[in-house]
Amino acid sequence: MKRRPPRLLVRLMVISILVGAIPVLALGSFSYYLFMDRVANQVNQRNSQLLTETQMRLEQLYTTIDFSLTQLANATLLQDATEWEYSSSRFQSFNELSSQLYRLQTLEMGISNVFYVNFVKGWLLDDHGAFLLSEHPDRDRYVGYSERSEKSFWVTQQANTAAENRAQSKSDIAAVILMKRTPLHAMKPTGILGVQIPRYEIERRLSSGGNRDAKLMIDADLHILAASESFSSGWKQLPDDFAAQIKETVQPGNPATFKFDDSHLAVVNRSSYNGWYYISVYSNAEIAKDAGSIRNTMFLTCFLVLLLTLLIAMAMNRRFYKPIRKLYDSAVRLSDSQADNKYNEIELIEARLEALMETQHGKDEFIAGQVSQLRELFLFKLLIGEVNPAEAEVKFAYYELNTEWKQFCVVSLQISNWERSRYKESDRDLMMMAVKNVMGELIHASNSLPAVTIGQSQVVVIGSMHETPEQFRDYVHSLIVMIHAAVERYLELDAIFGISRSIHSLKEANRAYLEATEALKQKSVIIEQSLFFFEDLTPDRIIRVKYPAALEKALIKAIEENDFEQARENLRLISRYLLEANVSYRELQLYLVRLLVTLLTDSLDSDEFLSQLLNDQKTIFDQLFELNSLDEIENWIVGKVLLPFIQWREEQSQKQYYIITEQMRKMIHEQYQTDLTLETCAEQLKYHPDYLRRVFRKGTGMSFSDYLAQHRLNVSKELLEHTDLTISDIAQQLNFQNSQNFIRYFKKMVGITPGQYRQSLRD
Repeated sequence: MKRRPPRLLVRLMVISILVGAIPVLALGSFSYYLFMDRVANQVNQRNSQLLTETQMRLEQLYTTIDFSLTQLANATLLQDATEWEYSSSRFQSFNELSSQLYRLQTLEMGISNVFYVNFVKGWLLDDHGAFLLSEHPDRDRYVGYSERSEKSFWVTQQANTAAENRAQSKSDIAAVILMKRTPLHAMKPTGILGVQIPRYEIERRLSSGGNRDAKLMIDADLHILAASESFSSGWKQLPDDFAAQIKETVQPGNPATFKFDDSHLAVVNRSSYNGWYYISVYSNAEIAKDAGSIRNTMFLTCFLVLLLTLLIAMAMNRRFYKPIRKLYDSAVRLSDSQADNKYNEIELIEARLEALMETQHGKDEFIAGQVSQLRELFLFKLLIGEVNPAEAEVKFAYYELNTEWKQFCVVSLQISNWERSRYKESDRDLMMMAVKNVMGELIHASNSLPAVTIGQSQVVVIGSMHETPEQFRDYVHSLIVMIHAAVERYLELDAIFGISRSIHSLKEANRAYLEATEALKQKSVIIEQSLFFFEDLTPDRIIRVKYPAALEKALIKAIEENDFEQARENLRLISRYLLEANVSYRELQLYLVRLLVTLLTDSLDSDEFLSQLLNDQKTIFDQLFELNSLDEIENWIVGKVLLPFIQWREEQSQKQYYIITEQMRKMIHEQYQTDLTLETCAEQLKYHPDYLRRVFRKGTGMSFSDYLAQHRLNVSKELLEHTDLTISDIAQQLNFQNSQNFIRYFKKMVGITPGQYRQSLRD
């Protein structure tokens, strides 16, 4: 036979590699991206820190210059210069002021020029000398600065020669100027001081620090003021998207990182001093270069772990596979070639073993199972009387029911407290099976036949070799006591047992089953007992119990008064009376049938109630005879007759109360001018006055006299408001004896007299 490839070994190898590879690849990928993010954050933080240091150096220079210029603006010499005329007589004064301006131009500050413009006398002084303002080429620009409201502000100076323009390769801005008007707190300035810082001085400071990143300084309008040496000459201006983004989002003191272009990132910070932006531009390749070593190390580690996993998987799986392969080769010889392709090695071995076991045990188990089911079915038919007597002996021999017992009986078991137990109705079948198992364990197989479930009962045939009926009864009694205790202990259920008389042949099993079922019904009259022997029943006893007519009358009265609780209590008293009289179950049924007929006679005028009773397929008497306990009978009468009948009567009473109440209200509205009384209404409606008094109060919430008085009061208000009748006429119309009585009653109810009431309405 052709040797199949090691399919199981291949699968084991694949699974082992996947089990080792998936965690390694997942962990490696996660670690790589985690470290990439950390590298990017570190680069951003480093560039942000360097940019902050550069910004602090430049702003320290600006604040120093600003402070020096403020001191000069407050100097007495400069305040006196406001009145100087542009003439040779002031040469000494101009020379002294020029010296003061020149002292600000220290090397470390990088200042190229300090000038003062006198708008009052029209002259200008800088390090080139003194000039008339009208002859200076920048006159218009300086005059424009005087119109600004700020005390101090920064402006830019454009390159104004070809040489300067060529020198500024990245921008046309040649210098930045700090302007400060004088006097500082005047509403209209008389002059202006200016400090000029060349662009190259700012760029020199931007390029210092040894950082290779390109740095920019731009003003609040996003014009490039200065750039470091590493800034590309191709960047003439900021990218539009980048400029718009930083304009909208960057706030002073909060550095942020943005995309500068496709290959560069930028850290941006805004100055809280003058609103200028400081930008550090660096390449994406810097991050990739820093992360390259991490990536290479991570990939190498993952590769080595995967290789080690593969080698270990190969060594272990080959060793594990050898005994499986031997079993597989043996199993292949027991199968055909077509079946081999359906299984791997383990599945084929399992299939062959299962096939052998099924071949060995299948037939015996099948036959045994069929015989057991057929045996229980035969016993079921035997007990309910559906076995042909002519075939009985043959069936007894076939199902091995030819027992050698000298006497046996049928025991029927039911659960009496199912409604009060912790189980649901859906658990009934399961609990009956559990009871059947308890009976099978406590009764030896040699002394019983298999238990059979019939309806809600477990029925078992018990036999023994006892000679006398008394010995057999004691034996059966002891077994049932053990079963009862076990069911109560393990299942928390209360079982009742009906036991037939002893028989000597299985042909009598049907009669014995009927006797056991009949004995169970004795539970209805003997509540405290759980074991009932049929032979203890006395069916021929003459009934001498007097029917409880007084209790029946009280029950009927409670129903007429719609008192459900009292009716239920009277029904319970009737059943307890019959129980204490020691009547049999059949006698109890007869008394309850009489009571039921009496109750139904009162309801014959209700089609709706009768149709509800007759809605079931079985008659109410058949339903009554099927009940097995007094509690079941009481609950059935309460739920089926008392409660629906009282509810129907209550509905009819409510309808009648409403009709009577409306009739009385109509009489009051129509006859309020007469001597109308409750007795008059009772005479007209043909009811007793006390009955009408209760009905009217229940329907309106007030007494008849109060309602009549309230209606007359409402009519009097309408007459006072809409008519010109006198008080006497209104009192006479409302059947008051005199007007004074009417006035006193009206004031008592309303708080004012009728005349005052009419006057208040007119006012």
